[in-house]
Amino acid sequence: MVDFGGDPGSVTFLNHSSFLVDSGETKILCDPWYRGAAFGNSWRLLAENSHQIAELDYDYIFLSHEHPDHFSIPTLNDLPEGKTFIYQKTVDGKVANYLRAKGHKVIEFSHGVKQTLGDIDVTIYVVDGYDSTVLFRLPSGNRVLNINDCRVELDSKLLRQIKEDTGSNVELALVQFSYANWAGNVGDSKIAELLHKQTLERNKLVLDEFDPKYHLLFASYVYFSHKENHYWNDHFWLPQMESSLSSHGDSKIIVPIIDEKFRLDSMNVRSRNNEDAIEFWQNKHADVKIIDDQTVTYSEDELLQSFTEFYSNVWTDNELSYAEKNLGSIPLSILVSDLGIVIELDLVDKAFSIHPSSNQFDVVLCSEMIDFLFKNKFARGTVTINGRIQFNYETAFRFFVFFFIPYANNIGKFFTPDGLTKRDIYSINETSVLSAIHTINPEGIQSLDNYLSSK
Repeated sequence: MVDFGGDPGSVTFLNHSSFLVDSGETKILCDPWYRGAAFGNSWRLLAENSHQIAELDYDYIFLSHEHPDHFSIPTLNDLPEGKTFIYQKTVDGKVANYLRAKGHKVIEFSHGVKQTLGDIDVTIYVVDGYDSTVLFRLPSGNRVLNINDCRVELDSKLLRQIKEDTGSNVELALVQFSYANWAGNVGDSKIAELLHKQTLERNKLVLDEFDPKYHLLFASYVYFSHKENHYWNDHFWLPQMESSLSSHGDSKIIVPIIDEKFRLDSMNVRSRNNEDAIEFWQNKHADVKIIDDQTVTYSEDELLQSFTEFYSNVWTDNELSYAEKNLGSIPLSILVSDLGIVIELDLVDKAFSIHPSSNQFDVVLCSEMIDFLFKNKFARGTVTINGRIQFNYETAFRFFVFFFIPYANNIGKFFTPDGLTKRDIYSINETSVLSAIHTINPEGIQSLDNYLSSK
């Protein structure tokens, strides 16, 4: 059993978004991902196989949300039965039910309601309907605020609530240092630069709002391992992020190394400095290679069958008479990269037609990802994170409109006859990916406006 304890009031960074909080009496392991690919064989760890979870010593496991770089099935499958998990209470109970079926115990937390585990006070804040931020308060009074990859900048009410709970005593904040989603088509660096700036501003917001003594950069120690997204590895934002934040305010910026322990009462003493840590991660990043490739090609008939089941599920799970009457058609045109065809779809009219390849399309996807989108309600999020997609910027919104309903269903939101409105549809513009596309390409938001005004 690997024990990183022995130091009351310490935090040990393990990998990516994973760390261990130790009060001396209670140990909480956060977001363990130590092996295996994520997001459809598209992300991999820069430091693969860093730990064996069954060999770590802890009392509880906290999971921030269901994304596979936080809720890692390959890592969790190495656990024996009988572990205790901490998770936000969700409408669908999907993650909690999965863990219980594996023989584990799950303690569910309501938004903003403190529970005490051992001698650590824990408060979970649900963000954007599925993600979460967590506050750990140790017996010493030290507070650890794990913002993770939450888009806290979108909710001023949430920020006020967390500030009231933390007061003015945050010893350590942990925040994602790079974007975690599609960041531009091949050859387009403008969107990547925009998303980097937005992530920088989120980090500055945390520094300004909570004034932590220490601000740890994490949740981005990955690379893009598939041939369809490998071009994103041209950017590695850690040095720029550390440099920009180091001159912003009085908080000490920390770039961690694997297994580095931080004692909350004396964190100015480190075995490494940021320069050494940045060099470590840069060397890892310099060696990345394409590991994952498209392994399955689906035929036209197989895609039609998947679409037919998808269509049936959407209309069975939701009462969409409003959409049928007032929104009219919900079309999407997909260039299927491995089949050399264009598929024209419509979610209202149940259209599925095949045409020769052309320059008229909304998105480019391989047949594997198309089938994945049809078969999994959560898939829109996965595909916009794994980057195995290219967009026609002017009509990219059609992809988000088309998969809006199943994606909402995935977090337990279903639609009644009057429940799906143009306002709901317009909320797609708040997604990180579409917002970035429309910021750089304003003709796209004009196309969305024209689409909705015609309904």
